Amino acid sequence: MVVWCGHVNNKDALKVMWPALRSLAAEGVRFEVLLVSNDPRIGKGLHIDGKHPVWFERWELARVNKLMVRGDVAINPQTRKGDGRWHKDRNKTVTAWACGLPCVDFKTAGTAVHMWKGRLRKLLADHELRAERGRKGIGRARYWGVAPVSEVWLGLLRRGAGRCRRR
Repeated sequence: MVVWCGHVNNKDALKVMWPALRSLAAEGVRFEVLLVSNDPRIGKGLHIDGKHPVWFERWELARVNKLMVRGDVAINPQTRKGDGRWHKDRNKTVTAWACGLPCVDFKTAGTAVHMWKGRLRKLLADHELRAERGRKGIGRARYWGVAPVSEVWLGLLRRGAGRCRRR
């Protein structure tokens, strides 16, 4: 199962990657899609075909990890909004890693969708590759965990406080 988590404001990212999912389905790649969002309308009109079900679950902090582990691969496409910035943070990527899922995250510009489709195809076809990437993801998630990130922030604050005392 391919898992996508996102707020309804990120529907543009979902729309960009949908043709790639349809293309994979047409190639005979077997998968289901789980959309996890705050709004059930996010999946309205998004279907692949009768052989590739699309499921919806409401996003709730208390159960997002339980929903993620139901999947085989997570996807986290990012799009540019009117302000020119890339939207959709990497928090969902780190959450997927922590749950042991490989995550294909990409920017929806240029050839990125084509490259993303190829990576997803490989992951869906190869259980061992998914398991290996999932294990690596768990290690990456630990790096981004609360304790390591807190230590970095504390170091920055200490350096900043030291500079303020010198003046």
